[in-house]
Amino acid sequence: MIWGASDNPVCQPTTMMDELPTLEGLTFDVGAADFNRDSAIRSLQEFGAIKLRRVFKSEDVDFLSEATGECLQSMSLAGSFGYYRKDHVKKLVDPFLIGGQAVDVCLSEYLIDLVETYMQSECVLSEAFIKEDIPTKYIYFPIHSDYAPGTSRRSGSHITMTSESLKHPVAVGAAL
Repeated sequence: MIWGASDNPVCQPTTMMDELPTLEGLTFDVGAADFNRDSAIRSLQEFGAIKLRRVFKSEDVDFLSEATGECLQSMSLAGSFGYYRKDHVKKLVDPFLIGGQAVDVCLSEYLIDLVETYMQSECVLSEAFIKEDIPTKYIYFPIHSDYAPGTSRRSGSHITMTSESLKHPVAVGAAL
């Protein structure tokens, strides 16, 4: 799943979900003979989210799944291999520490090119992590927007989000 951060309604908390197409209408099979990359990018531009299927080889996904499962079994202590926690409801693993196909997935030239076409600029990978959410009986992380007018992504930055800048893509997130 890929989503863009902008003022697009898909990227914002909303109760008007009936106005949006179904996920099926936003799903594109990269491996299909009739796959149209431009159509996928247009949907990302129009709706703020798309789902891409068969971007990666099944062996790469299997490797990543198996390696992640192993990492999530043990906490990283004193530099040992395993997961870490930022808080009590999630376990995190750095995919670059897994290596191999995990790095290939994170640095997929195909996805980078697609995102740069959508963003109409070069892009920087700002974070990559594998996350396991631990179920809670309460809403731990509600629907939210990382970008709003006045947002500055880091202290000391001279770049502040404006209503005008949010009319264009400012970030892209992806989940496997």
